[in-house]
Amino acid sequence: MRMEIPKIPTSLILTQRKYVMDLLHEFQCDSLLVTTRPLGPLSKSSHSSSSNDTHLDDVSFYEKLVDKLNYRTNTRPDIAFVV
Repeated sequence: MRMEIPKIPTSLILTQRKYVMDLLHEFQCDSLLVTTRPLGPLSKSSHSSSSNDTHLDDVSFYEKLVDKLNYRTNTRPDIAFVV
């Protein structure tokens, strides 16, 4: 279930809380610490390519994550740029 609609005495609430919690658990992010800026400031050296660059082991893992986050932007357009 992607959307939840709990009823409160005066109205209904549309939420995706369970979807997001399941998403965090699926990608092992539910135990990470909260941060306001997950990436530090980018420097010139972080943009240049080098032989020490790591490659993604499983691209489908990241594709699946981005796909699910992209769905989430339907109700949270403020995260669209980051996704």
